[in-house]
Amino acid sequence: MYNTLFQSVGLAAGVALVPGSRPTVLVPVPDRAPVPASTTGADRVIRAYLRLHGPATVAEAAGYLGTTQAEAKRMWPAGLAPVTVGARTAYLPEEDLPALRAAPAPDLVRLLPAYDPLLQLRDRELLVPGAKERKALWRILGNPGAVLAGGEVAGVWRTAKSTKARLALTVTPFGTLTAAVRTAVQAEAEMLAGLRGAATATVEYE
Repeated sequence: MYNTLFQSVGLAAGVALVPGSRPTVLVPVPDRAPVPASTTGADRVIRAYLRLHGPATVAEAAGYLGTTQAEAKRMWPAGLAPVTVGARTAYLPEEDLPALRAAPAPDLVRLLPAYDPLLQLRDRELLVPGAKERKALWRILGNPGAVLAGGEVAGVWRTAKSTKARLALTVTPFGTLTAAVRTAVQAEAEMLAGLRGAATATVEYE
């Protein structure tokens, strides 16, 4: 059983895991709140998803929330504006349309961690068009980080053999990276090294 499912069932059943118990010990949750008879307030969660991740379809929102399209439609909030994304219609809160229209062209390079919110989008084909590249980024186990350059996912990165003094990264680009992008990647790696307590960083390209 997946650990997240195990935890969710525990909440509904009113039991909690005793930390550090071997073998695993479950105990009743004291003063447990009653299990709701119906879902309420999910429309606010959907609006927050659309505000954070941008225009999305009902199917994408349902996939993010781990529910069915029929249930997502039932919870679909009011006050959303249709937006054309490629050949499909997606939705965004009406009050966010001015910010979307005025958004500047992205001009930055970042090393995103494996589970950065941007990588949790459900429209993966839009974020990373190539099937081979999507397979490299979203794996069954052990996702790598993503190299974001100019608003596009330009490759993946992983930490290689490192020491306390040096953080080593391996970058697998999806195409040709310019000298400016490589310089920015090195700067990002140096910053990451500082956060991890290393004095410097090296970047190798596969």
